[in-house]
Amino acid sequence: ARVHLEADDELQNAAVALEHIQKAYELGGDKDQAVLETLAKALGANGQAEHGIRYLERLHAMAATDDARVSIAARINSYRTQFTLGTSWEFSNSYGDVIFESDDIDAIEKAIVNGSIPQDAQCRKNKTGEWQSLEEGLVAEFPHVAALFKKPKGGAASSTVAMGGFVGLVVGVVAGLFVPGLKDSPPFIAGAAVAATALGALIGVAAGAGGKKK
Repeated sequence: ARVHLEADDELQNAAVALEHIQKAYELGGDKDQAVLETLAKALGANGQAEHGIRYLERLHAMAATDDARVSIAARINSYRTQFTLGTSWEFSNSYGDVIFESDDIDAIEKAIVNGSIPQDAQCRKNKTGEWQSLEEGLVAEFPHVAALFKKPKGGAASSTVAMGGFVGLVVGVVAGLFVPGLKDSPPFIAGAAVAATALGALIGVAAGAGGKKK
């Protein structure tokens, strides 16, 4: 198979090479490093690089030493560059389970927005290397992604204003019902309720503004 892949003369034939190496794989070479590497090359030469990269990734997972993993990782990166496969990103949850995988940054951004990729997820490139936080990995290469995790400004202030207004309304109504001498004065009750509501809203705005500055 390698002869048909690497020959410079009429012996070069990617289709024949793929046929031979697939037979070697089926006859027990599914864990042989040379077979897996050659199968990946043959698939790439036949326009099936997206399938071929899986065999190099399997080799990386099988590697028994750090040096072997580093060496295979370099080959994976080279293969992706040679066949323009781009960069594949994996994301895992707190249990170590892979929850999302894509080589499309737009798809990754959508997954972040809809919550498929949580902020505490771990990530790594091309199924190699150590898992990293999103800040160390993805955000380091795509800084604009960090903004997708930020809460909209003013949300806390708006909720505080609403709460302040509600509390003000309750205070006004209670005062009108239970304070001696005010119970039978509807106009005053209404005025007190409105005034208390306005005061509560102002307090809410002030508290919300203070929270935004922190």
